Amino acid sequence: MKKKADIRQFISTAVPYIGLVLLIVISIATGGKSFLTAKNLRNIMTQSSILMVVSVGTAFVMAHGDMDFANGGTMGLAMVVTLALCKGIPSWAVFPMCLAVGTIIGILIGFLVTRLRVVAFIVGMCVMRLSSAILYTTTNKKTWLAPADVIKLNKPWFYMLVCLGMVIVGIIVFEFTKIGQYNKLIGVNRNAASLSGINVNKYLVYSFAASGLCAGVAAFMTTVRTGGLSSSTGNYEVDTLIALTIGGMPLTGGSKASIRAAVIGALALTILNNILVLWGVNADFVNVVKGMVFLTLVLISSRQNAGQVTG
Repeated sequence: MKKKADIRQFISTAVPYIGLVLLIVISIATGGKSFLTAKNLRNIMTQSSILMVVSVGTAFVMAHGDMDFANGGTMGLAMVVTLALCKGIPSWAVFPMCLAVGTIIGILIGFLVTRLRVVAFIVGMCVMRLSSAILYTTTNKKTWLAPADVIKLNKPWFYMLVCLGMVIVGIIVFEFTKIGQYNKLIGVNRNAASLSGINVNKYLVYSFAASGLCAGVAAFMTTVRTGGLSSSTGNYEVDTLIALTIGGMPLTGGSKASIRAAVIGALALTILNNILVLWGVNADFVNVVKGMVFLTLVLISSRQNAGQVTG
């Protein structure tokens, strides 16, 4: 019995890696020279690094079983506040400003979820809609540009350095501190975690703060990449959830939650988007494909959870 469980565990761990390798092989075989051009690989690296950073933060929320739909909205709000104030602050302060705004929004979300008992999904949807409305209004009235010194950072090394740093810090906090360990325990059984002496509300707030902080970092990366603000800023809510599930993150969180899912999933989803574009697939149909992938993964995850419960 234990041997079968070990085999299932090995398969569930290996599948995301196998899927990523197969996706890369298919992309090279069908995309050919177009996929392997330096420009295209830079685009993949840039896009995946931003998605990866957002996903690292979202992993902390998913670890305890909640779905974080606020990350894209948090990114948008962080950029609006920062760019609104950037004329009055030095360029070097733009980055910490994005982090501060993102973290504050994350803490506010945590307060609404833990103290006012509002469902995290609902709070996330409200933040997303609020951000969309503010972005639409502000970008229609004027052009929001980032400081020139910030735009100069738009180099491959910048995205790689920030992404690598956030992934390393994310792994350390997630695997070796109480913030990550307790959120995974809460995902296994919230009542049991509370009875064991864990301050559940406190660590839930920490998880939303971590998600907000990562969204703030991603907001700064997006500012560097785009050079300013647009009505489409953010929009990472669904892509983040798809990336994490592709990477093997259980929707219910728990002990199997890991930062590895953010890394593998973000890279896999970015490559999938890229190869579909190279194939000439319509952008609307690309969203259909991603939706089908997400639905399939949700069904598989649901069946696995049901099997664990009945077993």
